[in-house]
Amino acid sequence: MIQTVIGWLQRQLRPWYRHIISEVGWTANVYVRVHDLDELRARYPEWDDLDREEKLERTRGVPPRETDHVSNVTCVGLHEYAIDDLHPDQTVDIDASHLAVGSDDGTQPSTGDTSLNNQVGVVSITDSIDVASTLKSSVFIDSSQLNGNTLAEVGLTTASSGGTLLNHALISPIQKDADSTVTIDVDLTAEDA
Repeated sequence: MIQTVIGWLQRQLRPWYRHIISEVGWTANVYVRVHDLDELRARYPEWDDLDREEKLERTRGVPPRETDHVSNVTCVGLHEYAIDDLHPDQTVDIDASHLAVGSDDGTQPSTGDTSLNNQVGVVSITDSIDVASTLKSSVFIDSSQLNGNTLAEVGLTTASSGGTLLNHALISPIQKDADSTVTIDVDLTAEDA
């Protein structure tokens, strides 16, 4: 009897879920800043003793050598999470905990993407904040990380390996070396469609 009632309730609520999701759209923006390590060390003599969060904060006060801003696609993993999170029988708990970084900017991102074109590394999120309907995530890539790679694509993911890709963006290629740091800010926003 209880299973019958639950099944009936789920059938009644499906149109409501579809209506909510059809009224919500997603936007995603990626902001990139590249800094010269020598300039950061000159400005902050204690630079080498700072942790990643402190370094991220300090870079915000220094003009970058390069900047980029791109709008990008959100992926099916984020969309499915939004649906599952609304379902009363689902207990969904995912975190945008890492940023996958790749080197292939030859294939345009698609909402159906479940991975980057050519992933070369994963970096844990340095800082994140939930502001109204926007998740703001920041990643600081230190001078010792991902050196020798061309950074050309990024996407938030839910784990350091095997996670769910939430967005996918192509960025202006960055030749990462030990003389530079990279800060990547990703904003995911749910808004009226």
